[in-house]
Amino acid sequence: MPKDVGLFQSETDRALQIVSGVRSGRSAILESGHAATRVLGEIAEELGDAAILVRVPRDLDKSAYVPLVIARQCGGDLTLRVAESLTTDPAAALDKLSHAVSGKHLLVDGFDELYRPALDWDLRGAIEPLVRPIREWLARHTAVSTRSSAIRANALPLVRDQPRPDSRWASDLLWRRVEHDADRYVLAVARHLLLGLSDDPALGWDIESLLSDLWQGMPSDLRDLVGLLAVHHRPAFRDDIERLGLASRSVVESAIDGYLVEHQRDQIWLPAPWYSMYVNLAPLERRQERHRRWADAFASRARQEEGSPDMPLAVLEAHRHYALIPDLPRAREFARFGAGVLLGAAVMQSKAGRYDEAAKAYEMVLKLSDDAGAALNEKTRAYAIHYLHYNNHRKPAAESLEDTQRGYEEALALWPENALFWSRLIYSRFLANDEAGAMEALTSAWQKVPDHPERGAMLVVRTAERLLNQGLVMPALFVWGDHTSEAVYDVAEERRLARELAAGVTLRRLWAPGLPAVELPDAVHLRIEETQEPAGFRAQAGAITVRGATRGVASRAVVRGLIVEALADRWYRETGHRSLLSVRFKHPAWQQLLALGPEIVPDLARRIERSGPSHLHHALAAITGESPLPPDAVTTVKEACAAWVAWAREHRYEW
Repeated sequence: MPKDVGLFQSETDRALQIVSGVRSGRSAILESGHAATRVLGEIAEELGDAAILVRVPRDLDKSAYVPLVIARQCGGDLTLRVAESLTTDPAAALDKLSHAVSGKHLLVDGFDELYRPALDWDLRGAIEPLVRPIREWLARHTAVSTRSSAIRANALPLVRDQPRPDSRWASDLLWRRVEHDADRYVLAVARHLLLGLSDDPALGWDIESLLSDLWQGMPSDLRDLVGLLAVHHRPAFRDDIERLGLASRSVVESAIDGYLVEHQRDQIWLPAPWYSMYVNLAPLERRQERHRRWADAFASRARQEEGSPDMPLAVLEAHRHYALIPDLPRAREFARFGAGVLLGAAVMQSKAGRYDEAAKAYEMVLKLSDDAGAALNEKTRAYAIHYLHYNNHRKPAAESLEDTQRGYEEALALWPENALFWSRLIYSRFLANDEAGAMEALTSAWQKVPDHPERGAMLVVRTAERLLNQGLVMPALFVWGDHTSEAVYDVAEERRLARELAAGVTLRRLWAPGLPAVELPDAVHLRIEETQEPAGFRAQAGAITVRGATRGVASRAVVRGLIVEALADRWYRETGHRSLLSVRFKHPAWQQLLALGPEIVPDLARRIERSGPSHLHHALAAITGESPLPPDAVTTVKEACAAWVAWAREHRYEW
């Protein structure tokens, strides 16, 4: 049976049905999935030379890869002309493609990958300016595409899979053994052709067992081909593999005939399960070695065949595989089509905790702006600057927090709408005990970041989570403010914050918005609990108990009272030996008390009432401009303090 006949009759039937519509000028959308990918391949087979098939990769070089793959299938020197325009005028490159695809049928698998970047959500902003023109162009020219559930109402559903009978294996038996799972059936057919069908009850029919049996049982030359395709992680042109000396024609044909690889037209790739499982089958060193073989082979072609139609894709692939090793100097040498793959490699290294390697990759991305034909847009540059400093701060020989903050600020100057950038700047300022600067940044962030559904989650919830992870509970509370959301993640973090506050927080540094930060000689324990009667919150620390409508209001009032106590204690401790009040009133702690203004009147009254007569009544007079005593009255300190406490109660101050 020739390979261009699929394993599933249902997929062939659906393909023929769609081809009829395509030839009549109608477009079609298939629900995305492995079955849809196979149907798209059968459509390409049926349409023959009139079909152009492209699979959109997850890699961040998709804005160059997609046009170059389309151009290559159109033939002639179009690939060279498109490549030249891609680096200078992408719109002109797409115009060239428009003329070339006229009269042909464009088939696009994985259209959704043009809507989302891999690995990290805020790469969208950096990559989107490059991807958007390609996406819009494909939307106008595509005949058949596979897409996700987002538009499934308009998509053609796939009929239930049913394997096609074949004399080389017992299709009904294999179909039952894999529990009617099409992906496992493809692997089971390959295992049967390679190893034969066994009645051993220990034989596994799950994905892991099928792949392991195939990997261990296939000859070394086939295993090497599968490993190469696994690290390539997207379709490869068959003649590339053979001309680059990566595998012989006979090995490739053996893999096709044995259903080890998928094959349509001149492209081959692996059944989907291989890509996710290969990391468990081959060690990192072996995977890197295969990346290098691809990279060196493409690099050699790019140099030897400069000016040929195959050269642009060779440059693109050499860069990608060198970046994934990573071999950064060689990756830079072939970075003609931008920094997307280097960014993706850097993200992966950072997520794996390899911060030093990630920082070097981001440095290389920034160096690309000095290279002809590889200029970065402002958002890409901002992204690289931000994460360079993020990784520099986390690597073993870490840069200072001050340098990290300067890097964050530089990135925000280029990309002020990035909520995650703001979140990390706010967090870093809290780590540096710059609470006022942190809250100023939060205010600026709300002004700069456009309104969108995730703005609160990024600015508030993510920041609060980072602070809670570092034990900075009070900063997390004040960042949270009055944020409300029904999102599961937001609710979970709010409950976590509430639990930590109810359990109690030990504080050595006092701070709240609008109040100065004060270091305490002895720690205090603060608790905030929700109350039912009256509804609200009760905050308690030492002898101070305050109620408020929200956790933030209650906690700020308690912190304010504690700050007043701390400043008063310091003032008495450091000036009590002096007899002249005029000298004592010049002390910084006294000046800080006065600077707090009228809002500390109840805190001063509380202190005077509970601690007995003190000269703090002079602070009340200075702050309020009032005097509860007759103008020329001669009174003791005790009498003056009692008069001020009575005055505060008469004026409805509560403490």
